[in-house]
Amino acid sequence: DDQKRRRVLALVRGLRDRGAPVDAVGMQGHLHCDSVFSARKVAEFVRSIRELGLDVLITELDVLEPETRSDPSERDAKCASLVHA
Repeated sequence: DDQKRRRVLALVRGLRDRGAPVDAVGMQGHLHCDSVFSARKVAEFVRSIRELGLDVLITELDVLEPETRSDPSERDAKCASLVHA
């Protein structure tokens, strides 16, 4: 959420200001196939981290698929569209 992203940015800036050797920020993504995902907000956060001169590492990315009775190819296409953005 927005508050968590602001807190992480503040933490990273504070660490860098105090001379801590920070080279990258790791991110995890646990998406839900049936939920709305804001690629724009994540892209803005990644851009903010990159503007600090840091790398961004996607350390984990998964899509939870609660529906198991649908056609697997349709379900997989829907989930793939979430992480393609």
